[in-house]
Amino acid sequence: MAYCVICFEAMKEGTTCTLVECGHTFHSTCLHVWLLSSKSCPCCRSSVTQCQHSSHSVDVLEACLTHLKGRLKTVQAEYMNLLVHTHIWEIDRMNT
Repeated sequence: MAYCVICFEAMKEGTTCTLVECGHTFHSTCLHVWLLSSKSCPCCRSSVTQCQHSSHSVDVLEACLTHLKGRLKTVQAEYMNLLVHTHIWEIDRMNT
């Protein structure tokens, strides 16, 4: 299964995706937000001047931002969980 490297979510059937000229594919809304701040491919950093996608409305961009914020919270929670487990492992290791 393919994943969008911008949001780290699977590209499910029916999802709108965009193919950039270097051959990489992303969720259309994720790529659109990415291209607002960077004109390079998130994978290979080649210049992105053409994409095969349709224009997006502000509502779609807001939905994407909400999705990315939710994903960020999930990644932060996973990271905190990893830190806690690493700390517990280090304490256990020190006590043996």
